[in-house]
Amino acid sequence: MVSSYEAESIPFRNEKPVEIEFLNKLEENNNTEKPEETTPIEDIGVEGGKVENDNQDVGVSITNRVVWRFLSQINQDDVNLENFIIKRKSDNSRVNGNVTIDDTKKIVTFVPDSLAIDTVYIAEAREISKLDGSGKTIALSTEFKTIKVR
Repeated sequence: MVSSYEAESIPFRNEKPVEIEFLNKLEENNNTEKPEETTPIEDIGVEGGKVENDNQDVGVSITNRVVWRFLSQINQDDVNLENFIIKRKSDNSRVNGNVTIDDTKKIVTFVPDSLAIDTVYIAEAREISKLDGSGKTIALSTEFKTIKVR
């Protein structure tokens, strides 16, 4: 024998009721991707296959990663997510990822956790101290748009 009971919910002061709408069927999803599914970073590229830009201190090459190549060695302590930034152009939200510097101290790579397809981003390298103490590099900002490559 199972006991039965009635439960009542007593609203708190100034609490609004919750309205629930019942549907007969779900809306059709015409996208080829499932909701909440993200495209693997390996399947994302940029328009033209590669975006490049440079100034007298640094050049940038963008595919599904962003690689900055400096002419002079830079201070590895300046290689962080505050100085090397990828952000969406539409709302300036930053892209999460990892930034590394190679052993020559001239190549910085940003590997994003994810990128959205058909989205315009800005890759920014701020002024960085040169390792030899001769000053700072010139900042570089480059715009790119992502596409699906597979």
